[in-house]
Amino acid sequence: MKIQPFILGLGYTNSYVVYYDDRSAYIIDAPNGTKKLQTFIEQNNLKAEAVFLTHGHYDHILGLPELRKAYKNIDIYIGKEDFCFLEDEGKANRELLWNQREILEQYKDVFSSLPEDLIFYDKSITRNGEKLFDVIKTPGHTPGSVCLYSKKDNVLFSGDTLFKEGIGRWDFGGNYSDLCKSIDKLKSLEESTLVFPGHGEFTTIAFEKENNPYL
Repeated sequence: MKIQPFILGLGYTNSYVVYYDDRSAYIIDAPNGTKKLQTFIEQNNLKAEAVFLTHGHYDHILGLPELRKAYKNIDIYIGKEDFCFLEDEGKANRELLWNQREILEQYKDVFSSLPEDLIFYDKSITRNGEKLFDVIKTPGHTPGSVCLYSKKDNVLFSGDTLFKEGIGRWDFGGNYSDLCKSIDKLKSLEESTLVFPGHGEFTTIAFEKENNPYL
C-alpha cells in the first residue's frame, strides 16, 4: 500500500489516494476541489476503482460529482446510517448548513447532483479478490461513521472520529456517548498503528494514548 495525502475543500479536509503495485487506486473521502488528486492519479497511470467515505458530512462528500464525472463507473461506499447526508439532494447536510447561506448558494448545484447509487459497507472491503480494509463502525461523530483499518499495512483511516490529540465533534448530528465507545474500539488496536485522520496531522495509536485526553 502506498498513500498520497491531499488537503482539499471547504474544511481543509484530508483526502487520500491509496494505491498498489497493480495500479489500482482508491480514494478515501471526497472534499470539493479534487483537481490535484485527479492529476496525481493521471500522472501515475493509476486506475481509480472506488471512493471510500468515512462519513457523510458536506466537507467530505462535495467532491463526489467531480469524481463521478472524471471516473464514470467508480464505486462509492458509505456507512448505511449516513446515507441521509447524500439522499434527497443532500437534505441532511443542507439542514446542517441552514445558517450558512453563502455556502448553500455556492454549492447548490453540487448538492443537487450528489449520487445516490451508493454501496453500503460490510465488515470488510474486498477488491479484486483481496481484502483491503476491515471496516470498523465508529458512530458518534455521525451515526454512520466508519474507520478503515489494514492490519497488514498497520494503517487506520480514522475520518473525523479520531484526530491527533483530539476527537471529532458530536454536535453535528452525532452522539457523545457513542463517540466514546467508538474511541474505546480504536484504543485496542496495535500501538504502532499509523493513524490518518480526516483533518490535521498524522499520528499513531501509541501517541494518542500518551497525549490525547479522550484516550
